[in-house]
Amino acid sequence: MAMTKKEKAELEALKEMCSINKALGWRNYQTEPDLEIPSEGVVLGWGFAAYQRTVFPTWSERSSHGHGHDIEKINSRYRSASQKGIKQFSTEAKALAALRSALESDFAEKLRNIDERLARSLLAEKEVTINEL
Repeated sequence: MAMTKKEKAELEALKEMCSINKALGWRNYQTEPDLEIPSEGVVLGWGFAAYQRTVFPTWSERSSHGHGHDIEKINSRYRSASQKGIKQFSTEAKALAALRSALESDFAEKLRNIDERLARSLLAEKEVTINEL
């Protein structure tokens, strides 16, 4: 039997709700980089910035690191780099998983703070109502 436009819209809304509920679940992803600071040479990897919610290609050597995987730029005398080598993720997927884990923790803390304020506010409202009797 064919679905009506309304039924199709309701089905799509339910699919969207299921997708959102699934996204709210906690994951058990690796959060520590799996590539150590190299003792020699350049190692290409991935990093993330939780505040910007981005994942990006990185490189590191023993004494410096930077963004990108362009070997010519990395080996250039005029490259842009930061001091000290860094640990990196070996794949974009591992960096994305670590980003998700960092955001889960951040948002969970924010939601907990809202829940605590809400509970205090509801309790205060309840006390006002009881005292008015």
